[in-house]
Amino acid sequence: MLKNLRRTVHYFAIGLQTLAVGCGTAPADDTSLGQLQSEIRNGTIVSPWSSGAPDESRSIVWLGNCTATVIDPEWVLSAAHCALSTGQTVASFRPSGNQYRTIDRVVAHPTTDAVLAHLSRPFKDTPRVHLHPGATSDITGSSVTCYGYGAKAVGATCSLDTDCNTGEWCQGGWCLKGSAELRSGVLPTRANSDPFLFDTQRNALDQMTLPGDSGGPCFRGATLAGVNSAWYLDLSGGIHVSVPSIRDWAHLVMQRQSYLADASFSDANGWNAHEHYYGTIGYPDLNGDGRADICGRGGYGINCGLSTGSGFSATRLWHSEFSDANGWNVGPQYYGTIAYPDVNGDGKADVCGRASSGIVCALSNGTSFGPHSVWSPDFKDLNGWNYGPQYYGTITFPDINGDGRADVCGRGSAGVECALSTGTTFGRLSIWEGSFSDANGWNNGPEYYSTIRFIDINADGRADICGRGSAGLLCATSDGSRFASLALWDASFSDANGWNNGPEYYGTLAYADLDADGRADVCGRGASGMICSRSSGLSFTGARLWTGAFDDASSGNRPEYYRTITLTDLDYDGKADFCGRGTFGVYCEFSTGSRFTGARYLNTEFSDRNGWAGAPYYRTLRFLDPDGGGRKLMCARGSGGIICLR
Repeated sequence: MLKNLRRTVHYFAIGLQTLAVGCGTAPADDTSLGQLQSEIRNGTIVSPWSSGAPDESRSIVWLGNCTATVIDPEWVLSAAHCALSTGQTVASFRPSGNQYRTIDRVVAHPTTDAVLAHLSRPFKDTPRVHLHPGATSDITGSSVTCYGYGAKAVGATCSLDTDCNTGEWCQGGWCLKGSAELRSGVLPTRANSDPFLFDTQRNALDQMTLPGDSGGPCFRGATLAGVNSAWYLDLSGGIHVSVPSIRDWAHLVMQRQSYLADASFSDANGWNAHEHYYGTIGYPDLNGDGRADICGRGGYGINCGLSTGSGFSATRLWHSEFSDANGWNVGPQYYGTIAYPDVNGDGKADVCGRASSGIVCALSNGTSFGPHSVWSPDFKDLNGWNYGPQYYGTITFPDINGDGRADVCGRGSAGVECALSTGTTFGRLSIWEGSFSDANGWNNGPEYYSTIRFIDINADGRADICGRGSAGLLCATSDGSRFASLALWDASFSDANGWNNGPEYYGTLAYADLDADGRADVCGRGASGMICSRSSGLSFTGARLWTGAFDDASSGNRPEYYRTITLTDLDYDGKADFCGRGTFGVYCEFSTGSRFTGARYLNTEFSDRNGWAGAPYYRTLRFLDPDGGGRKLMCARGSGGIICLR
């Protein structure tokens, strides 16, 4: 085989820039290459899963003849000369079990040896490589490490396979084995953006680049510098590195396409007329099939449509109680409390809202909401819950005792009051935490009462409580029957640090698991960008800037932008990522567990130029799972109805 390699390399050297021979293409001896590739498929996986391997190396996958890199759960990057095709299998060899996916779309770079392949289903537990900004000048002259699933020459001479160790084979007088190996070198400085050549350890057979390495990633630190593209001149293991600056092209290719998922919620049907219509739109799972459906309160009541996996079925009236005729359009003290919790724990989202008589709920049977009834008269107008948003605006439906049924809580004048669900009604309302009272100033402004949230900050399955006071974030954990004493969990978000200066700051506080430890962490948009702090189970710690995106200087303090900020897991790694709608569309960055990075526009359809700066539109932006596959897609209500990305 090495004799064949020498012959090929000599031929390659004649026309370096035009021949484009690559590690995944056939050299002079097709039969030998085919045999080698067959052996590689059964090779031993080594470097990416060994202890101490960089996280980026764990993102490489096997394409049969070439190597590729996962740069999005649904996209892999490889070399164009590998001639990828639809229907081809991509394998991710993971310690927890191998995953196999099929390519359903291939997009080659117009000028360089790079290609993107879209997968029929996303990888769920294979980490992705973030596409950092980087120009040619940032990479040349730097040490680069490349990975590939090609053969490794172990150095022992042989004439038969039995002369080699287990898992190796004899080819061309040398023992080879298939594995994921790394090759290291330094990129020379170049005056132009042509593909690079660099030599790995000269004359070190165990560092050679052989068939199967094509398309493998090359890193400068954690930055993707390019892909393995071809052999180079001699057996020193040189690698032809292609496309150091592919970020903008890749982001454009990977941008999700928008489609009209439901025309029922259009402007023509009056859904832009008032917040008491568009403000009630939600995406609950109404029939327990794992897919997000759609509901909203129209003039005649609650209208819903079930997800088909590629859109929503014909929207129709599911319940007439919440109609204009019954007074639900009178004010936010009524329509603003409508929610879709699962109050009986059957896996199907129900509907509840606060009427003048108290909390009214109707259960879902999967095709409609059944008869409504008053589940808690304690929240009625006569008890003062209509007096202001400092009361009715705090009503929500968390599971505070971990039994799978949504309960009800709200901040009253004496503190936070809650009632547990029995499955058919809410029990007696009682004070679970008295520190959030009017006497302690929690009614003094939305910078305090509007920040109260019910989240699981200690990973015990029960919703806890947090709110931003003048001193910072105060939290109390639930034991299933009450909240413990309120304590200061993070002083970073205090009035002294400016978090009371406007809703563009305190109104952006959000809780999600940023580091995949099961505990809800916290982020908020400050003047300089997104400030985040992680939960230890006892406090929030390490508050600092995770990204400068959406800072005041870039107009992130405008409501059409900051009100769309969302924390959601886009790449299936268990860590919540960061998204928001900017001037040019929906912008996202991915969590590494300690910062947000890998910025790209998810879609430019939702730009200001296309009319999304109006409240009836940007206020409806949500991330959801419409097909039950675990992937988070974005939907929002446009002038023509519900627009989603696929």
